[in-house]
Amino acid sequence: MTDSGKARIRSLALSVCLILVSVSIVWAGESRIPDSLIKDIQKLDLGRAGYRLCYPLSEEQLRKAEEQSLPPTAEGTFRFKDGDLQIVAEKDSNLVILISEYHKVWSRKAIKDLVGSFTLGYGFPTTTAHGQTLYWFFSADGELLDENNYKDYITQNGNGSVIATIKVQTTSFLRSERDKGKGDGVSSDEPDSGYYLIYSSPILEMFVKQ
Repeated sequence: MTDSGKARIRSLALSVCLILVSVSIVWAGESRIPDSLIKDIQKLDLGRAGYRLCYPLSEEQLRKAEEQSLPPTAEGTFRFKDGDLQIVAEKDSNLVILISEYHKVWSRKAIKDLVGSFTLGYGFPTTTAHGQTLYWFFSADGELLDENNYKDYITQNGNGSVIATIKVQTTSFLRSERDKGKGDGVSSDEPDSGYYLIYSSPILEMFVKQ
């Protein structure tokens, strides 16, 4: 290969590198979410069925978004279905900002399996509300807040210090595995209804308040 040919190849390779760098810079600048918050949430690795909070959608997931699109719920976002999942992502960056499922009929076993999966993956729920809702609250330090200290933590640091939340709500009486001696988790054998959400309140507020 001639020297001029080698020079052209080097020039082309340099151009490709510059383009890739430019694309990554544009991607980072397009998101309205602070980089530090994105990184803190990514460290938690919260997700379901291949979707992870604050991670960009894959090419396959983007194709699914085009095929199964739903009306957006806030400006600057898009929403779609993947099986039972509903996903909300930031339009400019493709970052996942909400993972959810809604069930009009939800079997007792499916609820117990879901709660067990979250407990095994992340720890015992932070708190239970009204006997029908479980919450996992994650701090800016990357820790799952304990039921004994989360109220003091929020009082001292503010609501924005909880950077991510998992919420499970049903029409049955829920207990975490920690309390299974008091009951088996669901109040009856009858089919239930409910939903779960994986989200970041500080991020959602950026879109709701715009």
